Amino acid sequence: MTETVLSQLDGRIPVWDTQSLRDRHCPFCGGVGQGRYIRRDGLHVRSCDTCGAFFVSPAPDEESLGLFYGRYHATHSREIRPGATALLGADPYADFRIAEVSTYVNLSGARVLDVGCGWGALLYKLGKTGADVYGVDLDAEAVQFARDDLHLPNVRIGRIEDCTHMGPFDIIAMLDFIEHPVCPLHAFRVAASVLKPGGLLMIWTPNALIGADDPQPMLFRVDLEHMQYMSFRTCWYVAQTLALQIVHMESLGFPDLDGIVLPRNDPIVSRASSSIVKRLGRKVPGVGRLLHYCRRGVTPPPADPRRGSYNLFCIFRSCISPTRP
Repeated sequence: MTETVLSQLDGRIPVWDTQSLRDRHCPFCGGVGQGRYIRRDGLHVRSCDTCGAFFVSPAPDEESLGLFYGRYHATHSREIRPGATALLGADPYADFRIAEVSTYVNLSGARVLDVGCGWGALLYKLGKTGADVYGVDLDAEAVQFARDDLHLPNVRIGRIEDCTHMGPFDIIAMLDFIEHPVCPLHAFRVAASVLKPGGLLMIWTPNALIGADDPQPMLFRVDLEHMQYMSFRTCWYVAQTLALQIVHMESLGFPDLDGIVLPRNDPIVSRASSSIVKRLGRKVPGVGRLLHYCRRGVTPPPADPRRGSYNLFCIFRSCISPTRP
């Protein structure tokens, strides 16, 4: 794969304050880990043999990350601001994550907290099922949009620690969240403390196994705001540590490849893109199909989200009575 084409994955490289970088061990199990990669933002990725996680070290401190995420959705995130009209007519159960969690909990009347809720699309859909929804995010603009445009009054600026007095909850969602905080096990612990007995905690996060054996892993080039990457082993470690039960776990989905523009009729790019199709197609099923359309200047049809293996979708269930962190 040529660096020229691969570099199109690097369109959003954060500039970290080097004075804010702090050495750390594995943020899940405390293991030292071993150096594996250097990302395009200059941060080093280490792998943990104990729990199977990858993690950035040295990493920005919590204050620097808080400032970054205060404007994240407006200036950096790939997530598109949802249209209220489109959401209004959408079937919430078309989101397979909602459909899956509904097999364990009756959503009507369920108290749901979305941590890192962003623009509020998930909460809006859950609200249509009859759930009593709450959300928290650091981005003031995203929170204002969720409150004003999606009419979600229980969305607020803050962290999960600011929600402990609002519990207990039947469901806590952390979709595209747990890869971001510098202390993810603490976030898990706080979430577990405000779950009802038998309540569910669901996560959606990049799959560390995608980067395990690749000398130039796409996982560490697509989204450089990630501070750690979980694997199946990491999920089992978290469950054992926090007395949670895993009721559902799978790898699925595709990376967000927005921003990759492969010019048509350029023989050099055509050869390079062919290399991408072959290489990424082997690593992440379905990526080759997507890039096949991109190379021809055609918008690809939506991919089946239940295919692929780029993300982890895991649902934990609380087995004990909640206690304050």
